[in-house]
Amino acid sequence: MPLWLLLIFLCVIPCNCCSNVSKGECKANRNNYCYCKDSTIIGCNITSYSSFRDCLSRCRNARFNVTSIRIYNATIENFDLRLEEYSKLQSLSIINGKIRKLQGRFFSNNNLTCMNLSGNGIIDINAETFTKLSELKTLDVSRNNLTKIPSIIQNRKKDLSLDISRGNKIRCKDIVNLLIKLRNDSSTTNVTFNNKESTNCLTERSFHWFNSTDVMPLSQILEQITLDEACPSGMNSSCTCRAYWTDYLISNSKPAAKFSVNCSNLQLTELPPLPANIIYLDVSNNQIKSLELLATNKNYSEVREFVADNNKIESIVILEGSQFIDNFNVLSLRNNQIKSIPTYILSKAFDRNNFHQRIVKFGENKLNCDCSTALTKMWLLNNKHYIQDYDEVQCDKDFQRVIDIDPSRVCIHEKDLTDYIYFIIAGEIILLILLVSKVTYDYWVFKSSGYLPWPASKMPKLPCDWCFET
Repeated sequence: MPLWLLLIFLCVIPCNCCSNVSKGECKANRNNYCYCKDSTIIGCNITSYSSFRDCLSRCRNARFNVTSIRIYNATIENFDLRLEEYSKLQSLSIINGKIRKLQGRFFSNNNLTCMNLSGNGIIDINAETFTKLSELKTLDVSRNNLTKIPSIIQNRKKDLSLDISRGNKIRCKDIVNLLIKLRNDSSTTNVTFNNKESTNCLTERSFHWFNSTDVMPLSQILEQITLDEACPSGMNSSCTCRAYWTDYLISNSKPAAKFSVNCSNLQLTELPPLPANIIYLDVSNNQIKSLELLATNKNYSEVREFVADNNKIESIVILEGSQFIDNFNVLSLRNNQIKSIPTYILSKAFDRNNFHQRIVKFGENKLNCDCSTALTKMWLLNNKHYIQDYDEVQCDKDFQRVIDIDPSRVCIHEKDLTDYIYFIIAGEIILLILLVSKVTYDYWVFKSSGYLPWPASKMPKLPCDWCFET
């Protein structure tokens, strides 16, 4: 089915609602819980299934001409909808009651086009209840407690207006599967969701589109289908592309039309060429050595989550000053060939006041553990709320964890004269003190006794000594 045709039928259109009996109308006929009005059967406050069948029997004489059944506030645990005797029935309305389960199956009825079962608290509908109603155009099961979409698609050729809003707990995945089935079906059947703005579905934690919330508006599910169709194709490899939500990038913003690309397990030796608007890229399990494109290619400028585990990447220095390092949310480089971590590059990113959490993974890389790695150890410990696998970064020789290294063991080097500089300086100071002491002593001896010190008395007289003689 063409995408443009699907979009037309996914738009909200006015509801072709069945004719319903009102609470006021029941009060006006409080003495009669069931009565016939022209070709319509009206029932109020019915408390058992036998009372419902009794209500229908009151119009037995006209049952083949009944076109509408309208029930208000029925309290029936299991409601059997087998109404095969009413072959001309066009509208069925059972609203605002207390019904737990709908069972039974309508026999083929080419006249029934509208059914309203809203506000009853229904938790289960038999899988075959509606499958024979090929002409049904409107089905309202809003304000119930359903966990599955009623089976309404089988053998259908007519378009259907469906209301599953307010209260139901249907999985998003089921809705997506239904829409994908319609999109791929060669039939002309389409489903229009009424009250889309009031319709939510439940997400699964493992569901690839939404893994951070439990409730998702139906409007976003429908937009997701559209984005999947628009995902770029024709890349030079066998990468797969999917639509990807970016709500978390800008607080309180409308989801942007971005995409995720998976290029894992393709034996790539370099980063693949990408189309624009890529927000997530997975190139795990390849033979990639360089991150140059991530830093320099403009089509990589919007990548916020980059996963390149199990490659041959040796360094991230090229990312310094790049747009990616300024804006990234996830950087995963587990089990590569990184020998050192330039902490100054990532520290700048961590220090910025951003509203989103940055995640970095370097686990299973084997660093050259030398004296500088002792500083890396402190950096890993100080930033462990960003580096999820900080305790899995290893040393290249003994595979010891970096956070366990002893700086006194890794900061060992061969001794040279510089290692003895303090001893040399101390010796020189001692010699100077001794020399000054000796000169002072000799001077005192000379002044007190007139004798020169022994070394001076043995020295030969020089020609210039007469200058100092008195």
